[in-house]
Amino acid sequence: MKLSIAIAVLMLVFAAHTEAQEAEKTIEEHFATFGNQMKELTDDLTVKTKDLVEKIGGQRVRHQNKELVH
Repeated sequence: MKLSIAIAVLMLVFAAHTEAQEAEKTIEEHFATFGNQMKELTDDLTVKTKDLVEKIGGQRVRHQNKELVH
């Protein structure tokens, strides 16, 4: 009886371990996810930087125009 319980427990542990390994991401999947996150970050930073440069450039033009009027 003890042997059959021990075998059953080992089978359950093995099944749980196998399922856990299948759920884990591979290195390639981790790198793909990381690459996608970096692309999103750089795209977002590019847009924000472009908007800021345009905003600063517009303020300089208005400031220069005010100096010309005075």
